[in-house]
Amino acid sequence: MQRAGIALKLHYLLSTGCLISLLLSAACGSDQPEVEPQADAAADTAADDTDAAIAEDTGPDGSGDGADTAADSDTTPTDTADATGQTGSACATSADCDSGFCLPVAPSGQGVCVARCASIEDCAGDERCVPVPGTDAESVCVSATLCVDLDGDLAGFGPGCPFADCNDEDPAIQPAAPELCNGVDDDCNLQTDEGIAAVGDRCDTGFPGACADGQLACDGELRCEQLVAPADERCNLTDDDCDGETDEAAGCRQAGEPCASSADCAAVLECQDGLCAAPASCGDGLVQAPEACDDGNASTETCPYSAAGCTVCDAGCTLVAGALSFCGDGIPNGGEACDDGNTSDADACTGGCQLARCGDGIRQLSEACDDGNSDPLDRCGNDCTLPRCGDGLVQAGEVCDDGNRLDSDSCTNLCVPATCGDGLVQAPEQCDDGNLVDSDACTARCLPAACGDGSLQAGEACDDGNSDNSDSCTNLCELAACGDGILQLVEGCDDGNAVTETCDYGLGLCFVCDSLCERVEVAGPTCGDSAVNGPEGCDDGNTVTESCAYGATECTICDASCASVAGAVAFCGDGARNGTEGCDDGNAVTESCAYGSAGCTVCDVTCRSVAGNTAFCGDGIPNGAEGCDDGNTVTESCAY
Repeated sequence: MQRAGIALKLHYLLSTGCLISLLLSAACGSDQPEVEPQADAAADTAADDTDAAIAEDTGPDGSGDGADTAADSDTTPTDTADATGQTGSACATSADCDSGFCLPVAPSGQGVCVARCASIEDCAGDERCVPVPGTDAESVCVSATLCVDLDGDLAGFGPGCPFADCNDEDPAIQPAAPELCNGVDDDCNLQTDEGIAAVGDRCDTGFPGACADGQLACDGELRCEQLVAPADERCNLTDDDCDGETDEAAGCRQAGEPCASSADCAAVLECQDGLCAAPASCGDGLVQAPEACDDGNASTETCPYSAAGCTVCDAGCTLVAGALSFCGDGIPNGGEACDDGNTSDADACTGGCQLARCGDGIRQLSEACDDGNSDPLDRCGNDCTLPRCGDGLVQAGEVCDDGNRLDSDSCTNLCVPATCGDGLVQAPEQCDDGNLVDSDACTARCLPAACGDGSLQAGEACDDGNSDNSDSCTNLCELAACGDGILQLVEGCDDGNAVTETCDYGLGLCFVCDSLCERVEVAGPTCGDSAVNGPEGCDDGNTVTESCAYGATECTICDASCASVAGAVAFCGDGARNGTEGCDDGNAVTESCAYGSAGCTVCDVTCRSVAGNTAFCGDGIPNGAEGCDDGNTVTESCAY
């Protein structure tokens, strides 16, 4: 059958501390990347139904005053995980798998999807088709090296296990375990309470007299069954009616009482030398002919455990070689917890006939070490793993060990307490750059560098560790100074600059903050202060509207409101006497005196008062209405 090749490697730590590696391989088709199941995946698990039978409590007469009881307990699987569904994916239940089968592979119940099979032909590569314990003829394809050992007893499910386990939830149940009388198939041979060595042995029921004789029987638990019921009392040295008195019937003479014949004695006694006594017998503790020995019982003992050989007194009071019992004889005896017929330490039953376990001093294949003690702080842990940081035990060289591999808690992955400066950010740290330098981005208190933390950083002129703006270091970590906008105790004001301001235009006097952060009274800008301010277009230092310079025909001047305007002009000939003019007759002409006048003063072209030119008949210049002027006032005659 065609299936995508998937490799799923699961690692988990069993309750015994043994690390098991499971490799489920289904190589068929194209190669696929390795798939790691989620750590929190869980699978369905079901606890074995357990029937606990309580032995019947009966009185000496067999009436019984007890009752049998049985308790059953079931554990219902809990689904807690999602799966992709393909073969090799993690799963919680079989419903999560495309194949319809989820194989539990971890103590938590976590499982993996596997393919069903009818024979090995249905499986790929080195897979095997193996039946799943606890199912009705259900078989799945698994790797030839797979061993699922959920209870850590070296027996489990899969072709890679040295033993097949019939109950992988109880380490006391496995093929090498001794069968106990407990209503459970302890040794996984499909039989319950079989071959219990003590069954059939005589026991004391606890009742008096003949009723004390009992025999051990197994019915879910070992109990002593009463063999003799109460009977009429007889002369036989026995409490036949089980009332605590022996041979209390009339005429029964007991051992040591005087007699004339054996008829005077109890039935089992005979008259010996005038006294009732028990006849000699094997097992009475007295060696009498033809006995070779008499050890006071009718049993054939065995040699002491592990003895090389011995002689014992058998049930016929004959000396014989005693049966031997030792570790490795295949029969659990003495203090043996198991006996698999060998003295190998490498299997589930050690060379000392004890179940292999962590701490027995014998290193098994699944153990990294085994030093045979319960000291968790030596070179081998109580779970038979080598000491390591994160195992929860503070070993030499470790200051702490919190049992995990988290760097974010109080004990780091180096097993030293988390501290500021170790390079690991732990609560309540906001940063940790691996040093205790205060001048970098993360301070020695593992807080991001910031103004006000008390540590002087690059770009800071000061840092006094507070948020008081009125001291010598501001909240911007700058040295307090006049003009920083922060009012200090020694300042009268601070308007955020080092400039002495002026009043608003036109106000005259006002109070401002000067360049020394003192409150001073200053004059404000006004028209006529020789500085152009506010709405002024000009300021010539006065509030007078000037005129243009004398003689200019046009100009721009600063008027009384500090506005630039066309200035009034003044020149000779403008009809207004200005400047140095002696006169101004509104023109630039030097007039002459009125015709015929003997003299006059006129305004010349430079606006000076001067004598005007005269014009009269006889001045030699034709003027006015003169038709001629020959320089005299004589009427001449024609030349002769």
